[in-house]
Amino acid sequence: MIDRRGDEERERMGHGAHDAYFGGESRIQRAALANRHKTGRVRKRHRKAEDADHEGMKREIAELRAALIDVTNVLRRMYVAQTPNAAVVEGADPAGRLSEHSVPDLRALSARYEMSAQDEIRSHLARRPNLGGTLADAADELHRHFGQTKLTLLARDDERLVVAVDTDLEVDEAETKLAAFRREWWQHKIDVEDRTAVKLRFV
Repeated sequence: MIDRRGDEERERMGHGAHDAYFGGESRIQRAALANRHKTGRVRKRHRKAEDADHEGMKREIAELRAALIDVTNVLRRMYVAQTPNAAVVEGADPAGRLSEHSVPDLRALSARYEMSAQDEIRSHLARRPNLGGTLADAADELHRHFGQTKLTLLARDDERLVVAVDTDLEVDEAETKLAAFRREWWQHKIDVEDRTAVKLRFV
């Protein structure tokens, strides 16, 4: 006698296993899809947070720049008030505030450098108002490395400034001193946008 009941029972068990397997696979797929959606939402929130941080940093930089301009103008007014015979920089208003067209005073540099083409140098420094102080300090550092040698500030046709250091040292020794100056001081003070170079001039 054929055991049909056993066959039917085994067939039901087989269908149940099939449904359990594929049903489980479907649940796993749905869970994976839900996780991808959740990950996408998290990434979107992170991008929004990063954008907000970037905008906040831009606002802070703008505020710091404005504060620095205010401090500079206050210090300049104090200087003008305490020095009656002080030369007022061309381009400043009567209160001593600097405009974007201000022309820097070259007296501090002319005391340290020989200069030709002062109009070109003045024009370059007007575009880079912080460069004048850096060049004045650089002269002191160069004298520390090379002694009281002649320094010349030149303006090139490509709108670059060049500091020429006169030296009678041997080439190797002079280049070693210049490398030390650049490594210890110059690279920490100068900006690439300042377009200024320091070179040796053997005499």
